[in-house]
Amino acid sequence: MSIQHNLLNNSICEAFRLSIKSLAIIGMLLVTACGGPSEQGPWVLDCEGEVSESCAYVDAKGKMMIDCQKYLLCFSETFDNYAIVLDQDKEMIAINRDEEVLYQVFVYDNGPDYPSDGYFRIIQDGKMGYADAQTGEIKIKPQFSGAKPFENQYAPVCPNCELIREDEHSFWENGKWGLIDKNGTMVVEPQYDDIVEISNDGEASVILAGEETRIKIK
Repeated sequence: MSIQHNLLNNSICEAFRLSIKSLAIIGMLLVTACGGPSEQGPWVLDCEGEVSESCAYVDAKGKMMIDCQKYLLCFSETFDNYAIVLDQDKEMIAINRDEEVLYQVFVYDNGPDYPSDGYFRIIQDGKMGYADAQTGEIKIKPQFSGAKPFENQYAPVCPNCELIREDEHSFWENGKWGLIDKNGTMVVEPQYDDIVEISNDGEASVILAGEETRIKIK
């Protein structure tokens, strides 16, 4: 069973459709002004029903490129290199413009993982890694059983944790946590029960044997 299951409910669908048109227009203007990497220009999410009965990704001329009816939900307001969608199996996935699945996206707070320090968490073959929020490119290969968001250039990871599910919530247990940098290099070996904070002064708050203490990262 995927770690995406049972973290979603139907209520998110309607919430994400509200005001999506205005957000899409803003996103398109920003990407166009900054010069998007795609030669075809950015696509935007149109939920006004002008080209589809539901939402659709359209190009700058308003031509429908992808009909979102085939998905339960389309999350990305602009679609340049990749878009995040919810498929018919309720899997949160990233797709390219050919609608090929790039990877699963980690579910957080009933939606796609929030980018932090420019990365968001992804899943392949049950393991977690990180992708670039701007390009969608995999930056750190999925290899961890548990992974937390980047904070001040470092992220807590756990090579051998067990995911525990309780109703709509999940958390990790029974493993040791370390720290990686944005290149994926392990800068603190997995040895702590948890890592709860990474400060901007090169230190982290860790928990070992029930006691919280501070350590220097390098």
